[in-house]
Amino acid sequence: MMIENWTSKIEKSNSAYDEARIVEQWSMDFLNRAGWNEIVEDTINETEEYFDNELEKLKEKLSEVEKNEHQEIIKHIHRLMKEDKDIGFNVSTGVVRDKK
Repeated sequence: MMIENWTSKIEKSNSAYDEARIVEQWSMDFLNRAGWNEIVEDTINETEEYFDNELEKLKEKLSEVEKNEHQEIIKHIHRLMKEDKDIGFNVSTGVVRDKK
């Protein structure tokens, strides 16, 4: 249900910019629902290895539906990264670009 809602918004977007903004919003929504936003707040000075380990722990807690949604978000991010250099940074830092 969640995936269909977000992909419908992506399909209805009028530009690549809007599409990227929607994926950024979706990513933030997912992070909040999955409780992943907490890892970012407490780990400013941690290593990449620490992040990788914490991310793996979080992934193990996801339901199959959540795992599928996470993979769908990643798929859209990778597709958009070919033409939009900001999306990777925005998603990794929790930024959603302004609506044009």
